[in-house]
Amino acid sequence: MTERMSGIAGRKAIVLLTYGEDTCSRLVGGDKVLARIEEFGIPIYIVQYEARSCPKSSTDFLVRLASESGGRYFRANSIRNIEEALSRIADDLQGHYTICYYPSNPSNIVGYRQIKVNVDRPEVKIRARTGYRVNF
Repeated sequence: MTERMSGIAGRKAIVLLTYGEDTCSRLVGGDKVLARIEEFGIPIYIVQYEARSCPKSSTDFLVRLASESGGRYFRANSIRNIEEALSRIADDLQGHYTICYYPSNPSNIVGYRQIKVNVDRPEVKIRARTGYRVNF
């Protein structure tokens, strides 16, 4: 992801189509993947299709990956569901905004900082990353 995404200018998103079973990752575990996603700040949209039974832990990880990146998770049990998920992702990306802020405590402490975005309009739905990683 470092090599592929860093060369792309502008706003980025990843759409991952998967049945969810990890059959070949041996070098990087789930926690390292989540840490890398936090560094990049790229939303990941996951469409998990029903190709075969998948362990619940895999699905839990995919849901967490989508949520913590600011993306969304979709479960699809048919081609129609996949088309619907991709359409919802396209709609979501059209209404995607970036909000920047400066922390009230700008320390040089390396680690994870949690953030929470609230709005006072009940009809507005907020989906945002849960935090970011400081690596000074």
